Amino acid sequence: MLHGSIVAVLSATGDKAKGIAKELGKEKESGVFYRKSGEFLVSILAVGMDEISEAANAASMANFIVVDYLPGSREHAEAALLAEATGAEGSVVTEFEEDFRKTFNGLRISNYKLGLTEPPPLQDDLGVVPIDQAFVVKGVGTVVLGFALTYVKVHDQVFLLPSMKSAEVKSIQVLDVDYEEVGPGVRVGLALKGVDEKEAKMSYAIAKYNAKLGRSIGIERRFPWAPEARSLHAFTKGIKAFGNLADGLVEVEKQLPVGARAALINLNAPAGKLRVYGSGVVKD
Repeated sequence: MLHGSIVAVLSATGDKAKGIAKELGKEKESGVFYRKSGEFLVSILAVGMDEISEAANAASMANFIVVDYLPGSREHAEAALLAEATGAEGSVVTEFEEDFRKTFNGLRISNYKLGLTEPPPLQDDLGVVPIDQAFVVKGVGTVVLGFALTYVKVHDQVFLLPSMKSAEVKSIQVLDVDYEEVGPGVRVGLALKGVDEKEAKMSYAIAKYNAKLGRSIGIERRFPWAPEARSLHAFTKGIKAFGNLADGLVEVEKQLPVGARAALINLNAPAGKLRVYGSGVVKD
């Protein structure tokens, strides 16, 4: 069965991130690179911290993160802290290894290996496929694109979020090849039966009926460098959700997979301040 690993390459700019990603795979979509070996597909998302929402979205999806680090740069520091917030494994690309390990001493990322290393497969089964595109294909019907964070089979019964509309997986494609089923970590195109284009475009994910979903994020860590905040954006497995912070919880507007880690970002942080607030986990 085809399964995969999702890698995020984080740098100060998208161009620098793409330069690193080119060493890991071939670009098939803008900013998305792939490398396939047998039934293992590595998908690499290259993003810059100049687009922090895109960077946080990609990092939250990844199970392996490559951090490009340069001392004295807020963007490079935020890239490292974003990797810390996601809890993902990873590596660091830098000529300043000693500075990196000293700067982030005590954080998990200080133990990242140096250079480009092989990512592990994604093991988590969260029961969802976040949607990043939806459209109609003539002769096929409504199609959604996204990374499978679960096992998906043709004829699976699923439902759309947030509408709870029922649908059936009519067909599965990966890089223009048809599959009967795929495992977690693979970017898929799913043709859905019983859903029109408008319904698909209004949806942020499809979920299996055994998926556990919640709207509360328990804060695990607030970085001491982050300014105070009353509201935050949570980036959880490619889903962006706004929420209000109170009593150690962020109550968000969307249903998210229980147990998934969330990178918490303060998009309204004062100019020059770090925007990566901390991390949390979605609760029942």
